[in-house]
Amino acid sequence: KKLDYFEPARRKLLKDSKALMDRLKNYPKDNIPAEVMTQVRPYLKNPDFVPTRIALASKAAEGFCKWVLAMDSYERTAKLVEPKKLALAAAERTMD
Repeated sequence: KKLDYFEPARRKLLKDSKALMDRLKNYPKDNIPAEVMTQVRPYLKNPDFVPTRIALASKAAEGFCKWVLAMDSYERTAKLVEPKKLALAAAERTMD
């Protein structure tokens, strides 16, 4: 049996689209838990998980797909940049 996530998601998330948009805009992207990314990343490997393919089913799902991909990219970049930020802060402290 194939699981259908759309109907429960529609009832829970889409009943108040303004609240959903606020949650997405204010998502704490600098503190994404590692376990969340561990759960999300397998979906990103699916060749159908691209905005253009998902748009065929739903424009709202296309937008959410873009958001998920952006959060993944941000999280990966933040991991690379964080040690550099710490090194810069340490170097600036030694300059004072």
